[in-house]
Amino acid sequence: DTSGSSSSRTTEGLLPLLVETAPGRAAKVVDQLLDPTAHGAPFGPTGVHRAEPSFDPRAYWRGPVWPQIA
Repeated sequence: DTSGSSSSRTTEGLLPLLVETAPGRAAKVVDQLLDPTAHGAPFGPTGVHRAEPSFDPRAYWRGPVWPQIA
């Protein structure tokens, strides 16, 4: 894909928490952040959604914790 966009679910999807957003949007983002089947993890959010094919439980940014966002 050369469009410059990606359908991968990563922590960039959490950016609406940093700016004003539509009512209810922040709650949905926080739900994803805390959901242990999505981005929730014991040491901070995962860099990539656990259901993504690129998720690697032994990696950093594609794995169970990405320290820069924890």
